Order: sequence, then structure tokens, then C-alpha cells
Amino acid sequence: MRRGWWRLVLGTAAFSLVVPIGFVALPLAALLVASRPAPGVVWGLALGLAGLGAWTLFPAPGDRLATLQAAFALCTAVAFAGGALLAPVGLRRQAVRALLWAGAATAALAWAAWGGIPWSELHWEATRNATVTVFSAIAFVPSAFSAMESLIRLLSDLPPVALALKTVVGLALAWHWHARLAPALLAALDRLAAPAPEARDASLSAQPGSPVVPNHT
Repeated sequence: MRRGWWRLVLGTAAFSLVVPIGFVALPLAALLVASRPAPGVVWGLALGLAGLGAWTLFPAPGDRLATLQAAFALCTAVAFAGGALLAPVGLRRQAVRALLWAGAATAALAWAAWGGIPWSELHWEATRNATVTVFSAIAFVPSAFSAMESLIRLLSDLPPVALALKTVVGLALAWHWHARLAPALLAALDRLAAPAPEARDASLSAQPGSPVVPNHT
């Protein structure tokens, strides 16, 4: 059990080194709210996770690519938790279903906000980000300079695939975190709700046929 926790922590830490942690925090917050094991504790934890996720995914002004990514991550989290609540299935089917619903919802939001999806602008932003990434890599590996143009072209075409991949991994991590956190929260609340031994003894002594002797000391 302890080894499983460590694997999950290390996996999430490794994921957060290359992908915003919001891809895990948002679906985990949605799952906690959907399962509702304990309203007070869950709402506090879920709000904290949602705030962290929103902060890591908040786009810069005018960055439409990052805006679509954040909207897709949010829609996926809602669809994933909604599916788990209304029509629960296995992780894989749940993730695929959430991706499809999130894609449709994100496209609808783009049409409502921008009158359509600006593919040329999104591709230009992806090319700019790819150029920065490739130049940063070439600074460490100068021998890769000859492949710079091919790398930029490849990376500029990858954002949809990369977004789907990191979303699926984030959903899987959130799923496993929820599977461990929800029982832990319930167990902790049960321990808090259980009466102390002194209170239990007092309640037993107050049963009919067991008169309570007042303590005058």
C-alpha cells in the first residue's frame, strides 16, 4: 500500500515536470465533488485543487492556443467526473468518452467566442512555441542544428496529439489519486466521528439498569 502511494506521488511529480499539474488537479477536484464522501472536507480540498489547476493552466492574454488548451482541460475534467457519476465505466472508456465530449464542447466555445476555430493562428502559435523549444534544445545539443527545420515542422503539427496524450495521462493519475484519497478521507472522518473511549463508557453506563454515580470529587 505504501509502495503504491510512492509510485503515484513520483509519477505525478514526473508528469508535472513537463505538463501543467492542472491536467491532474482539475479532474481530481471534479471527481471528489462528484463522489461527495464528506461535503466539508471534499469541498475544501476540491476548491484548493481547482484553484491550483486553474493557476497552472491560466493562459497569457492573447494566447489562443493556451486558451483552447485550458478550456479543453476544464471540459475534460467536467465530462470525466460527470461520466463517473452518471454512467460509470472503466478508466479507458471513461477517458475516451470525456475526450470526445470535451472536444465538442471546446469547439462550441471557440465558435461562440471567436466565431470559429482560427486554425492558421493556432498553427502559427504552435510553430513559435516549437521554435523556442528547438532552439533551447540545440543550445544543449549543437549537433541537432542540421535537423532544426524538420524538428520545428514536426513539433508544430503535434499539439493536438500531445494535448490528447497528456490529458489521458492526467485523467489516469487523477483516477488513481481519487481511488486512494476517497477511502482515506472516509476512514479519517469515521475516526473523527467515533466517540472517545470515555464517552463510550459514559454512554454505556447511562443505559437502563446501570445507574450513573455522580462524581463529587
